[in-house]
Amino acid sequence: MLRCSATLLCFNSASADIPTIASTSQFPHLVPLTKSQQTPSRSNDFIANYATITNPNVVTNKNSKAKINVESIPMKKIDIIDGVPVVKWTEQEVTRMNVIKNLQYAIVGKFSYGWPKISELRDLIPKQCGIKGDCKIGFLRNRHILMRFELVKDFINIMSKNAYYITAKDGSSYQMRPFIYDTKFKMEEETSWDIAWISFPDLLLTFFVKEALFTLAYAVGNLLQLDMATINKTRTSCARVKIQLDLLVEKPQFVQMKIEDENTNAKRSVKVKIQHDYIPSY
Repeated sequence: MLRCSATLLCFNSASADIPTIASTSQFPHLVPLTKSQQTPSRSNDFIANYATITNPNVVTNKNSKAKINVESIPMKKIDIIDGVPVVKWTEQEVTRMNVIKNLQYAIVGKFSYGWPKISELRDLIPKQCGIKGDCKIGFLRNRHILMRFELVKDFINIMSKNAYYITAKDGSSYQMRPFIYDTKFKMEEETSWDIAWISFPDLLLTFFVKEALFTLAYAVGNLLQLDMATINKTRTSCARVKIQLDLLVEKPQFVQMKIEDENTNAKRSVKVKIQHDYIPSY
């Protein structure tokens, strides 16, 4: 039996031909694996942050609903520091809060030049933006609205365009720009998270298994969708995936797969090139 693991590579600045192993400080969305997470029986559990508590079935089922079960949040003790009440949360707890409130597939719509009434937007946006499932739209603040989607494919489709023009009932057109909502979203700043396409040229068809592609894509960001040619294997020269990524984080150019035979302990390495087909500007 063969065991396979992946190592992240980037170019060494001194030599473009010699890849170096990258640390998680360079790619903060990657979390070090515990020993138990590296075993074959837990192959889908290695992603220890956002993707762990979202549904990996979105890879092949874009009709998946965003609601999932997560661990509840414990009550916290209030400390008084310099006369100020202080409560402490971990980033993982804050991320779980996001999922508990069904915000893992939420998008902020920003209107820069006026906007219709919120009651009108609740009717216009689903119709004009092609939303298939339920979509809850609420006022956030200062010409910003929050859209929470029932279907993952609606989240993906809305983020696939840079701007929408919503036509109001009086005929006026208003520009709406979509931004991914996350736990660090700031109204006065444009989020650095966006949707992008990457591909793995010359990847052997053997590794077109969704779990393998999910693992490889996570070297860059959170996997959202495989393209149909990859799913149907009608373009076998490369695998192409849509991901959610932080535009401010360094983007790796290779992933190295280490493959070990469990019977003979023989080892081999396969270097997989990451091709960035479309990366939005920030």
